[in-house]
Amino acid sequence: MSFSKLRFGRGKIFTTIVEDEDGRELQKFKVMEQDFPRVVKILSKQFGLKMRVIEKSDNDLNWLN
Repeated sequence: MSFSKLRFGRGKIFTTIVEDEDGRELQKFKVMEQDFPRVVKILSKQFGLKMRVIEKSDNDLNWLN
């Protein structure tokens, strides 16, 4: 496990709550915006969801700069 730099006041925080059919809370995740795709991948594996996460990046146009 590696540590990243502290990011004070940058980005957004997402709270994801996973509930069952009866409304009971199974898990709760609170993550920064840039870490959210990794959490969605973890959730899909953990709960057996059939989904694919595609991370969108603007790296395609970096060669223009």
